[in-house]
Amino acid sequence: MKEFTMKSSLLIAATLAVLLAGCASTTTQQNDSVQNVDPRFSQCDLPTLEERGPIRPSIFVVGTFADGQWLHMDNRQMGYKGDGIYQVVSNEKAGNVSLQFATMSWN
Repeated sequence: MKEFTMKSSLLIAATLAVLLAGCASTTTQQNDSVQNVDPRFSQCDLPTLEERGPIRPSIFVVGTFADGQWLHMDNRQMGYKGDGIYQVVSNEKAGNVSLQFATMSWN
């Protein structure tokens, strides 16, 4: 009886694993729900304006980058592009990174 119960438990566990793995797969269908996106958000060459914009202190992208752990670095300082848009374009090494946007005083 113990052998039957063990085999049944393993069979049920294997069946559930296969079923749940199928539920976790992603679809290949394109999601067309995003509409009216400003094309400037995908342009990496927007001109930087001299004005400061609505956020007065400079904004930086900081994080667990290989060349500076949570440091405010000039190559990651965001520039104001107008209409409330800030941008920085940076070449980074491949890998996982945690990041956030911060001023020098972390406000």
